[in-house]
Amino acid sequence: MAVDKVKPLGLEETTDGSQTVPFPTEMNPNQDYAAVKGISFENLDTYRFEKLQGAILEAYPDGSVKVTYTSNNPTLIEYFITASQITANRIASNTITYTSNDPATEILRIYSTTDGTTVVRTITKTYTYTSHNLQSYTEVTT
Repeated sequence: MAVDKVKPLGLEETTDGSQTVPFPTEMNPNQDYAAVKGISFENLDTYRFEKLQGAILEAYPDGSVKVTYTSNNPTLIEYFITASQITANRIASNTITYTSNDPATEILRIYSTTDGTTVVRTITKTYTYTSHNLQSYTEVTT
């Protein structure tokens, strides 16, 4: 668990579990277990691009994913907060372009939960290859 910009407070139980200590103490992410509810797409700069699908489906257990393929490559992945895959329920989309079957760019858009069209965050990844071997990538968040 990585805790970056926030120092959450936790209520600790006594070692025998008989009572909760009434004074909150700063959590230690290396030893404390934190149970949280909900997810925020604000301040997405520390949020890992690769874990988006799992986080969305965990936050929205009734959510769904729609994948569009071109020549056996996924070119558009859309994430919805419900099983109904309509634009108003869209929370994110990932557009992928390819060069010789290698992903060249990925553009991840996070949408407002109010309408599914207003973009609140964009993360763009650009990949560089040599003979189909990934050499580097850049990631820009706007």
